[in-house]
Amino acid sequence: MRSGPADLQKCLRSRSHFLRRLHSPRQKCELARELEESRSTIDRALRELERVGFVARDDSGYRTTLAGELALEEYDRHTDRVHGLAELQDALTAMPTDAPLDAALFEDADVSLPTQHSPHRPVEALEPVLADADHVRAFGTTVIPAYVDMYYEQIVDEEMTAEVIFSTDVLEWLLSRHEEVVKTIAETEGVVLSETDDDYSFNLLVAEHGPEYGGACHERPDCSVGVMLYDEGTILGFVHNDTCQAVAWGETLFDRLADGADRLGTAFET
Repeated sequence: MRSGPADLQKCLRSRSHFLRRLHSPRQKCELARELEESRSTIDRALRELERVGFVARDDSGYRTTLAGELALEEYDRHTDRVHGLAELQDALTAMPTDAPLDAALFEDADVSLPTQHSPHRPVEALEPVLADADHVRAFGTTVIPAYVDMYYEQIVDEEMTAEVIFSTDVLEWLLSRHEEVVKTIAETEGVVLSETDDDYSFNLLVAEHGPEYGGACHERPDCSVGVMLYDEGTILGFVHNDTCQAVAWGETLFDRLADGADRLGTAFET
């Protein structure tokens, strides 16, 4: 009888450590020695794994099937994402439930959270990502003076190119306090600034860390995505990830925002 999804999930939760040992063939005695398990435990585990089709036996011993390999890969991916979500549980609880974040963002991510004695840790984690970038695509709905300084230095002094989308409120704030800085950035070669009515509870950054940019960033090894999380202007944390799926999510979201944004041209200078 074919096993259902619930049986497969239960088997993965309880037997994944056996599967990890069976990428290459193993005899029962080898498994018992390596895992320090009793022979009866090994027998039960292998019977269960065989029953659901994750393990097969031949003359060389027991080894994972293609179904077992794929299931273990997906199980590990799911576990990594849940661990990342758990690390940011308090921050995410404070955010709107309709925030367009993706679970891929939290898989194998580097997470920086503010603490009582180091409230600026997330901003400090963002700085080297910007410093190492040759081109960025950014979306900002919240701004602090440190961002203005970092972007000005990288764009004007270090010649980083950029496509930046501001929410309307952020653009108004910048022009009221840093008008000359924003105009200098806007006039820098390789920089495109846009304005949007979209307003989320996070800032987005897609960074390209190579001399050649353009095309599908998620298909290249030199790209990463960063998200700064907020709750009514208070920084909740910074998530940085360079996995293909996380970068693909960041690119897709930025492209959607760019499609609905108004590029700042000559009217911006008035």
